Amino acid sequence: MNPSQPPLDENSLAGATTDQIHSALFFQLVSGHSQMAVMFLGRAPNQQTGETEAPNLEAAKLFIDQLEMIEAKTRGNLSAEE
Repeated sequence: MNPSQPPLDENSLAGATTDQIHSALFFQLVSGHSQMAVMFLGRAPNQQTGETEAPNLEAAKLFIDQLEMIEAKTRGNLSAEE
């Protein structure tokens, strides 16, 4: 998947196979969790406010732990692109 993939909408998914839709949704899930972890680490601005907030390490850890769980649960079951 391309890191600059556009947001998912009905037009971008029209004619897509189930596997393509699942890959796009997977990318969106992992990307969203990554962005949240970076934001809670105080390294990126909040997309709603545009402000970089003080680190919230407990919240960042939750998203990082979830990314680690996703990695473990999907190990050996992803396409080369994913």
